Amino acid sequence: MQFIVEFMKQPKEIGAIAPSSIYLARKMTPEKLLCDAKVVVELGAGMGHFTEEIVRKKPHGCKVIVFETNPLFSEGLAEQYRSREDVLVLLETAENLPLILRGLGIEHVDLIVSGLPFSSFEIEKANTILNGVHEVLNANGTFLAFQYSKYRKKIFERVFGSVTHERELRNLPPAYVLECRKEL
Repeated sequence: MQFIVEFMKQPKEIGAIAPSSIYLARKMTPEKLLCDAKVVVELGAGMGHFTEEIVRKKPHGCKVIVFETNPLFSEGLAEQYRSREDVLVLLETAENLPLILRGLGIEHVDLIVSGLPFSSFEIEKANTILNGVHEVLNANGTFLAFQYSKYRKKIFERVFGSVTHERELRNLPPAYVLECRKEL
């Protein structure tokens, strides 16, 4: 119920009518990408379904940095992970990703997982976020984002070149998982 209330308040920022399913969360957090990660960033964590999977699957010593702009969601996640030194929850926008990471002494990250609703963002905002993601990914880094349509796939391709996608039907609504790799 809390999720729906927040969606009604900020539909363009929340971007979904329901929290992500466990099936989408699993697809967005593949063990093959997490097993060797040293730093993972999550953008738009919402209620934390992806966060849970990341924390469960990540290797010991891997740092997880969570960006969430909704104060209610951010506070809930901060409370949930307050005893963990390896998880940092920030009430912060993804537009500030490079700046925030530099402030934390982090130059590059291995994996970025995004629940951000790029389809509802102004194109300038979407480009700012995607360029920031590209900037902070390491040479072998991966960016995973889910979207409900392929409407904005071209903006991902402009930044990352080739973008693959996979459908997850066991989500409300069904979603596309876009996989972007940093091309040098």
